[in-house]
Amino acid sequence: MYTTTSVFLQLLTMQLNSNITVEPNSTVENETSNSISLNSFMGIFIMCFYIVVYSTSTVGNLVVLCICAKNGRKNAAFQPTRTGFFNLYIANLAIADLLFTQLTIFDAVYAILDEWSMGAMLCKVQGFLVELCYSASILTLIAISRERLKSMSDLQMKSRLQRIKERKSRSAFVWIVAIVLCSPLLYAYNLKEETSGIVRCYNDAWSHVGRRIYYSITAIILFIAPLIIMIWTQLKIKRVFKSQVAPNQQIAISMRARQKKASRMLFVVTIVFFAFWSPFIFIRTLRYFRWYEGFIIWKLSQLSTIASAGANPFIYSFYSTHFRVYMKRFVTCKCDLMAASDNGDISTVNTVY
Repeated sequence: MYTTTSVFLQLLTMQLNSNITVEPNSTVENETSNSISLNSFMGIFIMCFYIVVYSTSTVGNLVVLCICAKNGRKNAAFQPTRTGFFNLYIANLAIADLLFTQLTIFDAVYAILDEWSMGAMLCKVQGFLVELCYSASILTLIAISRERLKSMSDLQMKSRLQRIKERKSRSAFVWIVAIVLCSPLLYAYNLKEETSGIVRCYNDAWSHVGRRIYYSITAIILFIAPLIIMIWTQLKIKRVFKSQVAPNQQIAISMRARQKKASRMLFVVTIVFFAFWSPFIFIRTLRYFRWYEGFIIWKLSQLSTIASAGANPFIYSFYSTHFRVYMKRFVTCKCDLMAASDNGDISTVNTVY
């Protein structure tokens, strides 16, 4: 009887231990018993999906940065007012997305090897930088939405240099807020050696309650609030255009076309943001509160955040006439025409919306 009871207690303990969910440690993290096996169909699918979104994001954002650098060689005092917007906000977004994409390589290696072998310092720094970059990317989307609304509703005339100075300040503010928001993660990430000798990189410096509080706050700041701001901005732009009175029919047609383009652009940005980020935020919340312990959907939701970094260049190249012209010339290697446009040969208005 005593032996049977002991065996039962041991089996019960093993079952309880096997059901313990390891807290997520970063945007693309690994779990003790849920590593990616390249010997399985799902493991191969996840890795192929990762390679596709990684390549798309890397190439797309590098092209954006090359175009911004080419377009930014002119003296800022002689650029059109919206060129500053193009170079600062779009380049800021591309830098954040590109760094975020490159940092996920460490998580991919971690998931395949099923062990963190890159040291304690890199565990902390990489975990911090991953969330810093995607936080800056999301906050930049808010800045872009607010910029478009302000440019359409603000009747005060400002000089080009004054506008560029304001945009530089907002771009710096985005990174400052992201650093402040993510700085606690430098303390949270630690290495932990299991009984089997395998080393893990976890954000286990906090208690379960501490992690739930922190990630609930970040979910509000980086998902719920941006989504509300984007929707409100779109509605506000529509009201601004309705309140404006055109002096003649030709200007009225031009205003309606501008309104349609701005509304369509903001709508696409909002939908893409919600589609790529809501699965990750939702599943992560369920996992931290121990309401969901699955693996496949969690991994796919993490990959969707990388896909969002790859989608941004396509969104802005599709809706920005100026950017689309440069993109075509860059892809077709017509560098001589790009150089000619820097000398003022291109009359296309540089606008994102």
